[in-house]
Amino acid sequence: SVNDTGLRQRLTNSLGLCHDHSQQLLTFPGERLGVAILQQAVLAAALQQLHASPAASAGWLQRMRSQHLVPGTSDPATTCPACVQAQASAQRALQSLIKYFDSELETLLQAAGGLCHPHLHALLAQLDVHSDTRDRLISLHRQVWEDVLHALAEFIRKNDHRFSGEPITEAERIAIDRSIAILTGEVYSP
Repeated sequence: SVNDTGLRQRLTNSLGLCHDHSQQLLTFPGERLGVAILQQAVLAAALQQLHASPAASAGWLQRMRSQHLVPGTSDPATTCPACVQAQASAQRALQSLIKYFDSELETLLQAAGGLCHPHLHALLAQLDVHSDTRDRLISLHRQVWEDVLHALAEFIRKNDHRFSGEPITEAERIAIDRSIAILTGEVYSP
């Protein structure tokens, strides 16, 4: 259904599937190309949201909150105690990142592939709209996500019979998994 424009629009509007369902897509033999096409559209939408107002991404944020993927947004009384502690730890880590953000940390963050979409939005929500740190984080993530989008595009192109003789690079091979990790907040492990 990758060419079903209605389905693709619904997936793009929701910024894709959750981690588990995204991973399930990858278990179907021969479906990596279809997943790459969907992930390319969804990651491009996430990239556009980097400058969107909080109201513009309210539906996505609500989904992340309901899945307890945005730090500090679940009700501690009804959530697993281990998850509450994990969320508190994530919140402290985000606050430390803001406090100690400098060019060295920026370089390390870029080398690590940046933050996932849920944590990036949680971090940006804590920063002044006009702060230098916010601008630098958006710029860093724009570059990282554009690199993944480029790798997805190349993976898709090289699956076209006209270019199938070109070898798929490691970056192109893992771009699908990286885009899922970026969008769902799950850790990518090669």
